[in-house]
Amino acid sequence: MVITFCGITFMPLATAIVVEALASGRRGLPRGPGAGVSGHVVVVGLGNVGTRVATLVHATGVPVVCVERDPQARGIAAVRALGIPVLVGDAPLESQLRRARIHRARALAAVTSDDAVNLEAALEARAVQPHVRIVVRLFDDDFAHHVYATLGNVASRSVSYLSAPAFAAALMGREVLGTLSVYRHVLLIAELAVEAGTGPVGRDLHAVEAPGGVRVIAVRRAGRAVLQWNPADRARRLEVGDRIVVAATRSGLARLGDPLPPAPDGPPAPDGPAAADGGAGAAAGGAPVSP
Repeated sequence: MVITFCGITFMPLATAIVVEALASGRRGLPRGPGAGVSGHVVVVGLGNVGTRVATLVHATGVPVVCVERDPQARGIAAVRALGIPVLVGDAPLESQLRRARIHRARALAAVTSDDAVNLEAALEARAVQPHVRIVVRLFDDDFAHHVYATLGNVASRSVSYLSAPAFAAALMGREVLGTLSVYRHVLLIAELAVEAGTGPVGRDLHAVEAPGGVRVIAVRRAGRAVLQWNPADRARRLEVGDRIVVAATRSGLARLGDPLPPAPDGPPAPDGPAAADGGAGAAAGGAPVSP
Protein backbone atom coordinates (compact mmCIF):
# COMPACT_ATOMS: atom_id res chain seq x y z
CA MET A 1 0.00 0.00 0.00
CA VAL A 2 2.84 2.37 0.78
CA ILE A 3 4.56 1.63 -2.53
CA THR A 4 1.32 2.10 -4.40
CA PHE A 5 0.61 5.40 -2.65
CA CYS A 6 4.17 6.72 -3.29
CA GLY A 7 4.00 5.64 -6.91
CA ILE A 8 0.70 7.44 -7.44
CA THR A 9 2.20 10.60 -5.90
CA PHE A 10 5.63 10.46 -7.49
CA MET A 11 4.86 9.43 -11.07
CA PRO A 12 2.90 12.59 -12.07
CA LEU A 13 5.64 14.76 -10.57
CA ALA A 14 8.43 12.88 -12.36
CA THR A 15 6.48 12.93 -15.61
CA ALA A 16 5.94 16.70 -15.33
CA ILE A 17 9.65 17.32 -14.71
CA VAL A 18 10.73 15.18 -17.67
CA VAL A 19 8.16 16.70 -20.04
CA GLU A 20 9.09 20.25 -19.01
CA ALA A 21 12.80 19.55 -19.50
CA LEU A 22 12.24 18.07 -22.95
CA ALA A 23 9.89 20.87 -23.99
CA SER A 24 12.31 23.52 -22.77
CA GLY A 25 15.11 21.97 -24.77
CA ARG A 26 13.04 21.84 -27.93
CA ARG A 27 11.82 25.42 -27.54
CA GLY A 28 15.37 26.59 -26.89
CA LEU A 29 14.48 28.07 -23.50
CA PRO A 30 17.44 29.27 -21.44
CA ARG A 31 18.93 27.33 -18.61
CA GLY A 32 20.63 28.57 -15.46
CA PRO A 33 24.31 28.24 -14.60
CA GLY A 34 25.64 25.21 -12.81
CA ALA A 35 26.61 25.34 -9.16
CA GLY A 36 30.29 24.86 -9.96
CA VAL A 37 30.70 27.69 -12.43
CA SER A 38 33.48 30.17 -11.55
CA GLY A 39 35.93 32.49 -13.26
CA HIS A 40 33.22 33.43 -15.74
CA VAL A 41 31.97 36.66 -17.29
CA VAL A 42 28.45 37.86 -16.54
CA VAL A 43 26.80 39.70 -19.45
CA VAL A 44 23.73 41.77 -18.56
CA GLY A 45 21.53 42.50 -21.58
CA LEU A 46 21.15 40.40 -24.70
CA GLY A 47 20.53 43.02 -27.34
CA ASN A 48 22.73 43.25 -30.41
CA VAL A 49 25.77 44.38 -28.39
CA GLY A 50 25.26 41.95 -25.51
CA THR A 51 24.79 38.98 -27.83
CA ARG A 52 27.95 39.87 -29.73
CA VAL A 53 29.96 40.33 -26.52
CA ALA A 54 28.76 37.02 -25.10
CA THR A 55 29.57 35.23 -28.36
CA LEU A 56 33.08 36.68 -28.60
CA VAL A 57 33.94 35.96 -24.97
CA HIS A 58 32.59 32.42 -25.32
CA ALA A 59 34.75 31.91 -28.42
CA THR A 60 37.88 32.62 -26.35
CA GLY A 61 37.05 29.71 -24.04
CA VAL A 62 36.00 31.85 -21.05
CA PRO A 63 32.73 30.72 -19.40
CA VAL A 64 29.83 33.14 -19.82
CA VAL A 65 26.54 33.59 -17.96
CA CYS A 66 23.91 35.95 -19.37
CA VAL A 67 21.14 37.90 -17.65
CA GLU A 68 18.15 39.26 -19.61
CA ARG A 69 14.86 40.70 -18.35
CA ASP A 70 12.95 40.49 -21.62
CA PRO A 71 11.94 36.87 -22.41
CA GLN A 72 11.37 37.89 -26.05
CA ALA A 73 14.94 39.16 -26.58
CA ARG A 74 16.38 37.84 -29.83
CA GLY A 75 19.76 37.16 -28.30
CA ILE A 76 18.44 34.46 -25.98
CA ALA A 77 18.10 31.88 -28.74
CA ALA A 78 21.52 32.79 -30.17
CA VAL A 79 23.43 32.27 -26.93
CA ARG A 80 21.30 29.27 -26.00
CA ALA A 81 22.41 27.59 -29.22
CA LEU A 82 26.01 27.97 -28.01
CA GLY A 83 25.17 26.34 -24.69
CA ILE A 84 25.57 29.57 -22.69
CA PRO A 85 23.46 29.69 -19.50
CA VAL A 86 20.85 32.48 -19.44
CA LEU A 87 18.76 33.85 -16.58
CA VAL A 88 15.52 35.43 -17.80
CA GLY A 89 12.89 37.31 -15.80
CA ASP A 90 12.02 40.60 -14.19
CA ALA A 91 13.31 39.58 -10.77
CA PRO A 92 15.40 42.13 -8.86
CA LEU A 93 18.77 42.57 -10.48
CA GLU A 94 20.58 41.76 -7.26
CA SER A 95 19.00 38.33 -7.03
CA GLN A 96 19.65 37.67 -10.71
CA LEU A 97 23.32 38.52 -10.30
CA ARG A 98 23.57 36.26 -7.27
CA ARG A 99 21.99 33.41 -9.27
CA ALA A 100 24.59 34.14 -11.96
CA ARG A 101 27.32 33.50 -9.35
CA ILE A 102 28.64 37.05 -9.51
CA HIS A 103 30.68 36.36 -6.35
CA ARG A 104 32.74 33.86 -8.37
CA ALA A 105 32.86 35.84 -11.63
CA ARG A 106 35.95 37.49 -13.04
CA ALA A 107 34.10 40.33 -14.80
CA LEU A 108 30.73 41.91 -15.48
CA ALA A 109 29.62 43.53 -18.74
CA ALA A 110 26.45 45.61 -18.41
CA VAL A 111 25.47 46.42 -21.99
CA THR A 112 21.74 47.13 -21.99
CA SER A 113 20.37 50.21 -23.77
CA ASP A 114 19.54 51.89 -20.44
CA ASP A 115 22.30 53.80 -18.61
CA ALA A 116 20.48 53.49 -15.27
CA VAL A 117 20.16 49.72 -15.53
CA ASN A 118 23.82 49.36 -16.47
CA LEU A 119 24.91 51.49 -13.53
CA GLU A 120 22.60 49.54 -11.21
CA ALA A 121 24.17 46.29 -12.36
CA ALA A 122 27.64 47.69 -11.75
CA LEU A 123 26.76 48.85 -8.22
CA GLU A 124 25.05 45.57 -7.32
CA ALA A 125 28.00 43.56 -8.59
CA ARG A 126 30.44 45.78 -6.70
CA ALA A 127 28.43 45.29 -3.50
CA VAL A 128 28.68 41.50 -3.81
CA GLN A 129 32.28 41.34 -5.05
CA PRO A 130 34.31 44.55 -4.62
CA HIS A 131 37.18 43.41 -6.88
CA VAL A 132 35.21 42.27 -9.92
CA ARG A 133 36.17 43.90 -13.22
CA ILE A 134 33.24 45.93 -14.58
CA VAL A 135 32.56 47.29 -18.08
CA VAL A 136 29.41 49.38 -18.52
CA ARG A 137 27.78 50.77 -21.64
CA LEU A 138 26.98 54.45 -21.10
CA PHE A 139 25.63 56.81 -23.73
CA ASP A 140 25.90 60.06 -21.72
CA ASP A 141 29.48 61.33 -21.78
CA ASP A 142 29.14 63.51 -18.65
CA PHE A 143 27.59 60.58 -16.81
CA ALA A 144 30.51 58.39 -17.84
CA HIS A 145 33.04 60.90 -16.48
CA HIS A 146 31.22 60.90 -13.13
CA VAL A 147 31.34 57.11 -13.07
CA TYR A 148 35.09 57.15 -13.75
CA ALA A 149 35.63 59.69 -10.98
CA THR A 150 33.47 57.82 -8.45
CA LEU A 151 34.00 54.12 -9.10
CA GLY A 152 37.35 52.45 -9.43
CA ASN A 153 38.10 49.48 -11.66
CA VAL A 154 35.22 50.42 -13.99
CA ALA A 155 35.49 50.98 -17.74
CA SER A 156 32.81 52.79 -19.74
CA ARG A 157 32.15 52.31 -23.46
CA SER A 158 29.58 53.58 -25.93
CA VAL A 159 29.12 51.90 -29.30
CA SER A 160 27.94 55.09 -30.99
CA TYR A 161 30.78 57.10 -29.45
CA LEU A 162 33.37 54.58 -30.69
CA SER A 163 31.93 54.13 -34.17
CA ALA A 164 31.29 57.80 -35.01
CA PRO A 165 34.98 58.72 -35.59
CA ALA A 166 35.44 55.72 -37.88
CA PHE A 167 32.42 56.74 -39.98
CA ALA A 168 33.63 60.34 -40.13
CA ALA A 169 37.11 59.25 -41.21
CA ALA A 170 35.63 56.99 -43.90
CA LEU A 171 33.65 59.92 -45.26
CA MET A 172 36.90 61.86 -45.57
CA GLY A 173 38.44 59.07 -47.64
CA ARG A 174 40.54 57.58 -44.86
CA GLU A 175 40.82 53.81 -44.66
CA VAL A 176 40.26 53.17 -40.96
CA LEU A 177 41.72 49.80 -39.95
CA GLY A 178 40.54 49.89 -36.35
CA THR A 179 39.81 51.98 -33.29
CA LEU A 180 41.31 51.98 -29.82
CA SER A 181 39.36 53.29 -26.86
CA VAL A 182 41.23 55.18 -24.14
CA TYR A 183 38.69 56.07 -21.46
CA ARG A 184 36.10 58.04 -23.46
CA HIS A 185 38.59 59.05 -26.19
CA VAL A 186 39.10 57.21 -29.47
CA LEU A 187 42.38 56.57 -31.27
CA LEU A 188 42.10 55.69 -34.96
CA ILE A 189 44.41 53.30 -36.80
CA ALA A 190 44.28 54.31 -40.48
CA GLU A 191 46.16 53.76 -43.73
CA LEU A 192 46.65 56.75 -46.01
CA ALA A 193 48.06 57.16 -49.49
CA VAL A 194 50.54 59.98 -49.96
CA GLU A 195 49.00 62.09 -52.72
CA ALA A 196 50.24 65.14 -54.55
CA GLY A 197 49.33 68.40 -52.88
CA THR A 198 48.84 66.93 -49.42
CA GLY A 199 50.87 67.62 -46.33
CA PRO A 200 53.01 64.44 -46.14
CA VAL A 201 54.55 64.90 -49.64
CA GLY A 202 58.22 65.83 -49.37
CA ARG A 203 58.27 65.54 -45.60
CA ASP A 204 60.02 63.02 -43.41
CA LEU A 205 58.20 61.06 -40.73
CA HIS A 206 59.31 63.43 -37.97
CA ALA A 207 57.65 66.35 -39.78
CA VAL A 208 54.45 64.37 -40.42
CA GLU A 209 54.04 63.31 -36.81
CA ALA A 210 52.48 65.56 -34.21
CA PRO A 211 52.87 64.84 -30.47
CA GLY A 212 49.53 63.77 -29.07
CA GLY A 213 47.92 63.82 -32.53
CA VAL A 214 49.67 61.61 -35.11
CA ARG A 215 52.18 58.78 -34.90
CA VAL A 216 53.43 56.90 -37.98
CA ILE A 217 53.71 53.20 -37.18
CA ALA A 218 54.35 51.73 -40.64
CA VAL A 219 55.37 52.83 -44.16
CA ARG A 220 54.91 51.13 -47.51
CA ARG A 221 57.18 52.68 -50.13
CA ALA A 222 55.91 53.12 -53.68
CA GLY A 223 56.34 49.95 -55.73
CA ARG A 224 56.78 47.72 -52.70
CA ALA A 225 54.28 45.30 -51.22
CA VAL A 226 55.75 44.97 -47.72
CA LEU A 227 54.97 47.29 -44.84
CA GLN A 228 57.94 48.54 -42.83
CA TRP A 229 56.78 48.53 -39.23
CA ASN A 230 58.44 51.15 -37.04
CA PRO A 231 60.71 52.23 -39.92
CA ALA A 232 64.28 53.08 -38.99
CA ASP A 233 64.84 55.59 -41.81
CA ARG A 234 62.47 58.17 -40.40
CA ALA A 235 64.48 60.96 -42.00
CA ARG A 236 63.66 59.76 -45.53
CA ARG A 237 61.12 61.99 -47.25
CA LEU A 238 57.77 60.63 -48.36
CA GLU A 239 56.96 60.56 -52.06
CA VAL A 240 53.77 60.34 -54.07
CA GLY A 241 52.63 56.71 -54.11
CA ASP A 242 53.89 55.87 -50.63
CA ARG A 243 51.40 54.65 -48.05
CA ILE A 244 51.58 55.21 -44.31
CA VAL A 245 49.79 53.58 -41.39
CA VAL A 246 49.19 56.01 -38.55
CA ALA A 247 47.71 56.04 -35.08
CA ALA A 248 45.97 59.39 -34.78
CA THR A 249 43.23 61.31 -33.09
CA ARG A 250 40.30 62.58 -35.12
CA SER A 251 41.80 66.07 -35.46
CA GLY A 252 45.26 64.70 -36.23
CA LEU A 253 43.90 62.46 -38.97
CA ALA A 254 42.00 65.36 -40.50
CA ARG A 255 45.16 67.50 -40.63
CA LEU A 256 47.05 64.88 -42.61
CA GLY A 257 44.90 65.50 -45.66
CA ASP A 258 45.38 69.25 -45.60
CA PRO A 259 48.22 70.86 -47.56
CA LEU A 260 51.01 72.06 -45.32
CA PRO A 261 52.93 75.29 -45.94
CA PRO A 262 56.27 74.68 -47.66
CA ALA A 263 59.25 74.44 -45.38
CA PRO A 264 61.61 77.44 -45.64
CA ASP A 265 64.89 76.76 -47.47
CA GLY A 266 66.90 79.44 -45.67
CA PRO A 267 66.74 81.93 -42.82
CA PRO A 268 63.75 84.30 -43.00
CA ALA A 269 64.32 87.72 -44.52
CA PRO A 270 64.32 90.66 -42.07
CA ASP A 271 61.30 92.93 -41.91
CA GLY A 272 60.95 96.69 -41.57
CA PRO A 273 62.99 99.69 -42.79
CA ALA A 274 66.27 97.91 -42.23
CA ALA A 275 65.33 95.30 -44.78
CA ALA A 276 64.40 97.95 -47.33
CA ASP A 277 67.60 99.93 -46.77
CA GLY A 278 69.71 96.80 -46.81
CA GLY A 279 68.11 95.68 -50.05
CA ALA A 280 68.75 99.02 -51.70
CA GLY A 281 72.34 99.10 -50.53
CA ALA A 282 72.96 95.59 -51.74
CA ALA A 283 71.44 96.43 -55.13
CA ALA A 284 73.80 99.41 -55.42
CA GLY A 285 76.79 97.28 -54.53
CA GLY A 286 77.32 98.94 -51.19
CA ALA A 287 76.90 97.84 -47.62
CA PRO A 288 73.51 97.87 -46.00
CA VAL A 289 72.60 101.12 -44.31
CA SER A 290 72.05 100.95 -40.57
CA PRO A 291 68.97 102.68 -39.21
